[in-house]
Amino acid sequence: PSLGWTVFAEQPLEEALEPLRASVKRTALLLVLGIVLSVGASVMLARTLERPIRALQAGAVRIGEGNLGDRIEVKTGDELEVLADQFNSMAGRLRESYAGLERKVDERTRELQEALEQQTATAEILGVISGSPTDLQPIMDAVAQSAARLCEASDAQIFRIEGDEMPQVAVYGTMPSDARNVRQRITPGLVTGRAVLERRTVHVRDLAAAVDEYPVAKPLQESTGTRTI
Repeated sequence: PSLGWTVFAEQPLEEALEPLRASVKRTALLLVLGIVLSVGASVMLARTLERPIRALQAGAVRIGEGNLGDRIEVKTGDELEVLADQFNSMAGRLRESYAGLERKVDERTRELQEALEQQTATAEILGVISGSPTDLQPIMDAVAQSAARLCEASDAQIFRIEGDEMPQVAVYGTMPSDARNVRQRITPGLVTGRAVLERRTVHVRDLAAAVDEYPVAKPLQESTGTRTI
């Protein structure tokens, strides 16, 4: 300062701009690196999301086709897994609903079939009555035949109560001749007698195993081979 001089220091333009250019290069490099990393992360995320989404799509198609027993397996720990669980729960409820609906349809169909068979049997018996208004035997035979068919039984018998006995008035099926035109005493030792005395339906699944309860029925069971009555 005491000399009053002014000092000029010159620097080449390239050298002066070098720090700025280096900063621009670093910024561009970081930008490119960030873009590459972002694209890579996006691709990985897309692939990670694609598998469960495709599994959900395929599972929804199977459920839509009626395969309600299939389950969608998604283990991502996020909303997609929750959605898959909801799909599985919905499929399970639909399966239960369809099973209940099929059961109800089967029950209604069976009831309608039974009602139709009963009406058909009634119409047949009424036809016999109209064709034989004075003779009861054809009517009793028709009733026994219809009873055997409706009950899916091999034999059917009709007895008439007379005092303490029951004469047989009609028989249908393969029952041997010695079991036809018989008179049974009304006794609890016979299944028929038990039904008359107790005024209710009696169903014995295996008469051979119930001879202790129905001792009078033992000879009949051995001669006819009857098991269910």
